[in-house]
Amino acid sequence: KRYRPGIPLIVAGDLNTNSQESPVVKRLAEAGFRNAIGEEKAVTSLRGASLERFSVRGLIRVESGEIHQDIVASDHYPRSVSIHSLSGS
Repeated sequence: KRYRPGIPLIVAGDLNTNSQESPVVKRLAEAGFRNAIGEEKAVTSLRGASLERFSVRGLIRVESGEIHQDIVASDHYPRSVSIHSLSGS
């Protein structure tokens, strides 16, 4: 509630949620966030789970989101995404 709905925001990280039914995922959706990488069930960890989120809201264009399953740096795969503000700021 701190930021106006049109303000571009990014929430990213290991939220330890593996379900669309998670209260965290539901709250992000209610706040107007959308998944920036696409597939909600994409495998993001060596255990085969989808634990990480990269969510955006507001005037943000997302390009080339990717999970790098060929890089093993920890028990979670690195993620990358190109983002662009559409608000002109």
